Order: sequence, then C-alpha cells, then structure tokens
Amino acid sequence: MEKLFNGLVLSLEADTLHDFKTDFSNVLTDTLAKMQKAGETEGTVTAKIKITLYSRVNDLGVPYSEPLFVHEVTGSVPQKQTAKGELGGDYSLEYNAQAKSYTLRPADVAQTTLDDYT
Repeated sequence: MEKLFNGLVLSLEADTLHDFKTDFSNVLTDTLAKMQKAGETEGTVTAKIKITLYSRVNDLGVPYSEPLFVHEVTGSVPQKQTAKGELGGDYSLEYNAQAKSYTLRPADVAQTTLDDYT
C-alpha cells in the first residue's frame, strides 16, 4: 500500500517556505555587505508574507481552502533591494491539533474527518 503524502508543514523550521528563507538570507547577507562597504551603521531588512485563501472543491467533491503565499523581503542601507516569490497550488490547508500547526496536503486527498491522518 502506498503511503499518503504527509503534507508540507507551515513553519520556518520546515522546508515548506524554503524560497522565502533563501531570499531572506540572501537579502540579509547583501544588506550587511552593503553596510560594511558603505561604512553605514544602520540598515533594515523587512520580510512580508501575504496569504490569500481560495475556496475550492476537489475531484471527490470535498471542499477545501487553497492557500497562496506571496513573500517579499526588502533590505535597505540607503538603497533598496527586493526579492519576491510565492508558494501556492492545488493544496488543502489543514490544521493538526495534536502538532498545533498547519499543513498543506494535495487537494485530491483533502482531509474529510479528523481521523483521516491519525
């Protein structure tokens, strides 16, 4: 029997937001390098994640929320640098009460009851 996809944990500790973390690290490193090169003592790195939820119904007729995550990381010394990306797709957003975290699962296996993934 094939194992069910366990989902993508929405946490900075997990790899789900890998692109966001990579962009953040790159902008942070670049900002610090520009500060040192320019002899500046202050700089700013700002991170923003915009979340949009879409109501969907999978092929089995099960309704689910499909999230879209769009991120923007900006660093400025006196000048500004921006990296943007997004995470979305045919996923169902589900809350795991035991783990106290949200998970993304493929929409075609959307959770219908709390007992589906125990």
